[in-house]
Amino acid sequence: MQTVRKYIVNFAAQKLLNVAPDKVTALAEEQKMACLSHRLPIEMMSSTYTGMEQQKKQVEAHLRVALKIEDGFRTIQTVCPSEPILAEGAWTVMHRSDFDAPSAMQSILSGFSVNQGDRGELVALLLLILARDAAVAPKDEQSRSNAERRVFSVITFLECLFQLGGRGRMPPRRSSRHQTIHRNDIFEARPSLYKTEEEANRSLKDAFADAKMHFNHFIKVHDRKLLCPKYLLFFASRGIGVLCGNSQGGIDAFLPFTYRGSQLTLENMGVILWQFKNDGRYTSGVKEWVFDAMNPYELGLFHEEADAVVPVIRVVFALAGKIPCLKVRPRPPPLVPSPTFTAEGSKTKRNSSRPGKSRSWSPTKARARAMSKGKGKAKEGDVEEEPQEPKKFTAYDIWCSGLTSDTYAPITERSEKIWASILRTSQEWKKIYKSPSHKYTQLRQSQNPGAAAQAGFFSSWVRADLLDVSDSEESSGTSQRRSSSSPPSSSQSP
Repeated sequence: MQTVRKYIVNFAAQKLLNVAPDKVTALAEEQKMACLSHRLPIEMMSSTYTGMEQQKKQVEAHLRVALKIEDGFRTIQTVCPSEPILAEGAWTVMHRSDFDAPSAMQSILSGFSVNQGDRGELVALLLLILARDAAVAPKDEQSRSNAERRVFSVITFLECLFQLGGRGRMPPRRSSRHQTIHRNDIFEARPSLYKTEEEANRSLKDAFADAKMHFNHFIKVHDRKLLCPKYLLFFASRGIGVLCGNSQGGIDAFLPFTYRGSQLTLENMGVILWQFKNDGRYTSGVKEWVFDAMNPYELGLFHEEADAVVPVIRVVFALAGKIPCLKVRPRPPPLVPSPTFTAEGSKTKRNSSRPGKSRSWSPTKARARAMSKGKGKAKEGDVEEEPQEPKKFTAYDIWCSGLTSDTYAPITERSEKIWASILRTSQEWKKIYKSPSHKYTQLRQSQNPGAAAQAGFFSSWVRADLLDVSDSEESSGTSQRRSSSSPPSSSQSP
């Protein structure tokens, strides 16, 4: 039995690669695909002959599972299901010095028929899985197979994810637009929202001093009902991180942890909630409403305040942000009481002070409608309803902008262009129109009028001086630049 335990992970790696790992001098693209897809939910597509053949090869030789096959192999639906031992075997291969995970992901997205996503989710999950790997065993250390190294602290995980210095890392490059990040800015931060005054003064480092994590792969789920303590316990016991299904409201992924030590009990389960943004409008400025949408009561994690015992960590990745930054969401200011109206029309003030919440009271719907119609006072008989006070919980909110070595520890200065290239694949539509020639780029855009904000999409019927040329040039990615006073070559006056 001890022999089986000792070599089971190596055996898993051998089955995954379809060859003994020590006999592989250079990994093939199919083998890299097998390793990454058993750790990240990479969805293969069978809409083309090439995609069909690639899936068949992964099923035949690399332990991908066929869920459904249409008659005559017209289509095939496959998945790499949750299998912790295979994920661990994939990690041992990825731990090799010649395995460059970002480059492997780049080649997979360009060479395989896969769903590239639209939120930058594969970029975000790769960052998380590499941070996990660094927490378990940095690449400059020998791989260890004992179970103790597979359980690590939440603080260690955050240290390996964010570029905070420490753990032997060199300080990051500082660009002129970069907002300097200090280690204490994160770990000494107080909660953005809190239940009690005692929790209000507890730093993130102290609040999660005993919190532990264990995961080595992600799966993509179908159901929206899985964010609750029972399923968090199930996921943690299997080492699963979760990518939410399409159209999941509020969050894109979550990671379970145990709050006090490593004991798996319902009362001890906590969660880190993640939201990914691949939109340049999300940059270094914290958008409060994004965190508001990550309300654990609305997501089904808590039902009553008695459930909200374990603090929540909420993280937003603004991956397309122009200004690199890493900051904690500041605590909202105290509420300012808003005036209300009595039946006689006189103003009164309602006591609405509530720590940790940035919400203000408003008149009831009936009164709001009356006021909007120009009526200075409410009708007789209108009953004023007290708004229900939002339920309390404690949350530490972190906002990350950019995709550079200034923000994330798994990214090196040398690999920044590769990471940026991976992120751009989430906006694959731009490649359809891209050309080395700016003239031809705009010509292609003009063939699909109104499809995007760039000038070329409107050039066939809108005058050039009415278009945002600077936005067009920034987004097109062409090497040639023209003067803003020069109209598009295909422009016509309406």
